[in-house]
Amino acid sequence: MPLPLEPLRSTDALGESTRCGIQKQWPLRSKTDDSLHWDYIQKVNYAVQDFNASIAEKESLTREDVVFAITLVDWINDAVERILSCYRDNTVDSFFFSRQSELDGARKYFKAVRSFVNAHPLGTDRHRAFGLDGSFVCIDIRSKNGMLDLIDTDLYMLSPGGLEQVDDLREADVVLYAYSKTDGGMFYHHIGLDLDDVCQVAHLCIDKLYELDKHLGRLRRKDFSTQ
Repeated sequence: MPLPLEPLRSTDALGESTRCGIQKQWPLRSKTDDSLHWDYIQKVNYAVQDFNASIAEKESLTREDVVFAITLVDWINDAVERILSCYRDNTVDSFFFSRQSELDGARKYFKAVRSFVNAHPLGTDRHRAFGLDGSFVCIDIRSKNGMLDLIDTDLYMLSPGGLEQVDDLREADVVLYAYSKTDGGMFYHHIGLDLDDVCQVAHLCIDKLYELDKHLGRLRRKDFSTQ
C-alpha cells in the first residue's frame, strides 16, 4: 500500500539563509500587509504541522482524514498566493517560480478533486478535462479494500491524467464510492485516489515560498522607490 504519505516540508527555515528574505518589511505594500503576510505564513506553518502530525504517517485514512488533508492542502495553496499579493508589484514582478507550469497543472487537478470530494456538486461539471462532467456523484470515502479487485470490475482511478477505468486499485490510498446519474444511481462506482498526487500542490506551493524567500533576499532597498 502506498501509505504513509510524503510529509510536507517545514517552513521553519524561511529567511534563515537569504539575508532575511521573506522577513523583510520594506518590499511589502503597507503595515497592514506586513501583518497579513505573517498571518498567511503562520497559516501555512500550522497547516504543514497538522498534516505531518495527523495525516502523513498514518497507515490508513478515515473519511475525516481525507477531507482534512484536502482542506489543509487547500489552505496552503490559498495562503501562498495571498502572501504574494502582500508585496509591492515592483518587488515581485520579476519573480517567477521555476516549477510554475507544474504547479498550474497540479492546481487544476487538485481543484477537480476538491470539488468532487469536498464540495460536490458545486462546480463538478467544470472539470471535464479530468472526466468529471457532473454525471458522477461522490457519496462516501473509504479505505482501500482489496476485495474490490475481486468482486467489482467497475473500477476507476482519478489521477492528474484524468478519470480512467482500471483493472485494480493497487495504487489507490482511498476509494471514493460514487453513483452515476447515467444509470439512475443503481450501482456503486469505485474511484481510487493516490493522495500524494492530491498533495503535490502543497509540496509545490511550499517550494514556491522558498523560491520567493530567495528572490526577496537578493533585493536591495536602494534599488527601489519607497514612495
